[in-house]
Amino acid sequence: MLVDKWRLAPSNSYGEPEFARRGYYVDLPFTCRDCASREVWAAAQQKWWYEEAKGYVDSTAVRCLACRRQRRSGRMNNNKDNLIQAS
Repeated sequence: MLVDKWRLAPSNSYGEPEFARRGYYVDLPFTCRDCASREVWAAAQQKWWYEEAKGYVDSTAVRCLACRRQRRSGRMNNNKDNLIQAS
């Protein structure tokens, strides 16, 4: 899957990330930081993250989908609790 460098978010880095130098995305294996499951960050997911969502170009996947959802849910619940306490 080819990289469209013009769609990447600007960064204050002097260098280019490896995928941009290479010119295409590749599937990247990683181990989830929370549950230690082995996962793959697919090239299509990377393209979406960097070019559509404008994710930081030096970021990479560190959590599986289930752990990301659990973490996001926990943060939302904490925010709701904080809003209720502030009332």
